[in-house]
Amino acid sequence: MLSNDTRAPNRLRMWLPALFLLLGAVLNSYNLLATLGHPRPLQPSSLIIGLISSANVLLNATTLAMHVVESEHVLQRARLPLYLPVLLVVWLGTSAVSFWSVALLSTLYCVTVVRSSSPLLLTVRRNVGVVVRAGLTLMLVSSYLVFLPFLSLQRQNVTCVSSVVGFPVRLNMYVYVASFISYMLLLPMCTMLPTSLRLVFFLFSHALSMKAHHGGVGSPDSYLLVCGVTVALVWVFICTLITITIFYIHSTYYSKLSADFLFYTFSFYCLASATLLSASNLPLRQRLQVLFCRPCAVQG
Repeated sequence: MLSNDTRAPNRLRMWLPALFLLLGAVLNSYNLLATLGHPRPLQPSSLIIGLISSANVLLNATTLAMHVVESEHVLQRARLPLYLPVLLVVWLGTSAVSFWSVALLSTLYCVTVVRSSSPLLLTVRRNVGVVVRAGLTLMLVSSYLVFLPFLSLQRQNVTCVSSVVGFPVRLNMYVYVASFISYMLLLPMCTMLPTSLRLVFFLFSHALSMKAHHGGVGSPDSYLLVCGVTVALVWVFICTLITITIFYIHSTYYSKLSADFLFYTFSFYCLASATLLSASNLPLRQRLQVLFCRPCAVQG
């Protein structure tokens, strides 16, 4: 009886994150296919949304793989598998790609929507396609280069009877962790927060102005929807980054937290960001409406 009681929480601990990751993978796959299946050439915003969706699909898969690795106690084995450092690089690099892509999407919306007379912003707006492609290329390369030191992970003896997994002595772990936390988490947050707030203030004031001139009906509702979705996306983004930052800092400088803390955070981020992107992007929203309304029309 006791063994059955302890086995049930272990099953729940194993399958609950997997369920969230599966739902996130399905919704992100839909966003990716709907974006790439558009007949017209991809706009810069669609290109970034496609990259976010593909990164989230890969992030879902690698998070699930890391969840299995942790559940099977692979890190406690005498010899580390050869695939583990590679999996860590892909997992962390893909999460950085997703975070930076969301921050770049917010910046793109701010630059293209908000009116400004700045010569720099006007130049970027005229060459937005080139700037976006160059930025995405630089971000993709740097996101995986930052985590290449994880390929040198090795088991180190602490005492004659215990050992830990760590970096070689020549690499200062505390400086490196602070560096990749800044790149993967703090810099995207500092990029997204001001641009998103500027965009929300502009759209909200524009919607109020339209309501004043049109008697409260018509298109202002779409601006208010984008404002609400943007605020929700900022909240999801900031909560995710703060949670992951706390995990890495606490695990590096204090006692190690449960890895489930990180798996739930990534699964929540992938699912929530995919949902909000579908709600904020008009083509994706229209395709979802057609997808769900068509069976109702056939039954009627």
